[in-house]
Amino acid sequence: MIAAAPTTQGSAERAEVERRARRLAVEPIGAGDVWDFHRRHADLTTPFTRPDFAEMLATGFGPSLLRLGVFGEGGIEAVVQLPVRRRGPLRTADQTPFPYVGLMSGGGERLPSQLLAIRRALARERVAFAVLSLPPQVAVDLERARGAGVFIHPRTTCVMPTDAASLDEVEARWARSVRRATRDGLRIERATAAEMSGALAGLTAEVLSRSMAAPPHYRRELFPAAWETFEGDGDAFLRVAHVGDRIEGFMVSIKQGATMYADGIARHPATLGVLILDLARLAARHGCTSCDITGGPPKVVAYKERWGARLATYHDIHIRDPLLGTALDALRRASLLARALTGAARRSA
Repeated sequence: MIAAAPTTQGSAERAEVERRARRLAVEPIGAGDVWDFHRRHADLTTPFTRPDFAEMLATGFGPSLLRLGVFGEGGIEAVVQLPVRRRGPLRTADQTPFPYVGLMSGGGERLPSQLLAIRRALARERVAFAVLSLPPQVAVDLERARGAGVFIHPRTTCVMPTDAASLDEVEARWARSVRRATRDGLRIERATAAEMSGALAGLTAEVLSRSMAAPPHYRRELFPAAWETFEGDGDAFLRVAHVGDRIEGFMVSIKQGATMYADGIARHPATLGVLILDLARLAARHGCTSCDITGGPPKVVAYKERWGARLATYHDIHIRDPLLGTALDALRRASLLARALTGAARRSA
């Protein structure tokens, strides 16, 4: 038997991806359909793809939420939820601070066709650029998933075990740092409605502007929306680090299955470490075997490793329609030129 040449085999695979994509229907769906998909695929999803979480993100990064179902012969096989923002006549769904948002899919063989169908559906919605993300438990074949207008980027997240031996080891290793922070008055408490409506937005903007060259732009309504969404939810925990009356950091965590998914921010590394340890102890008390504490810049990832986290790979997917993407680039250049001319005119006045 003679095997197909690699080029011929690749062309055949691409043709099959194209044929399957054309058989998929991508249509608007409601929150009920999304909840159903999320629950039926709990092993392949995270709390960051819950419909209420998506609605919260749209409040902070939208303002509108685009929900689409990818339908195959057996029903819905993937779900898209994107906070969408206008850019002139076009729309974008840019990166948010949270991973694993935007897409629910089983991955594997069907993912390349799903992404191609999604790219075309987004173009019909005038979405020129979108960022979607899949968690570590979803398998992604990088070579097959890439295609025209579809770019796959491996990312790093940090997963912390919550068994007693691992946590005792971390606590012993960082005992001096924890004692020093506690001696300085650091305490971890439940967030309040007032904090979620006020101070946390300022803290986030301050820390992100120091740690990122281009921090994500969000509206202050995100934090009150988070309070309204998760207060009273037995699987959600909003924890704040205080020293006196000053807020030093916070951690948002949501339990799904045996994993606590969390993301936090702090003014100082030691505060972040204490928040991580507090989170891991909290997760253990609620029956979780691990905490996914996301990634961050290389220095942050290295710091989380020193606090006992193990590294795992997930994937961001950037979808850029070739035609609309070119138009978006032109809009951005025109906007930059207009700002530069306005600035020059003011300086010369």
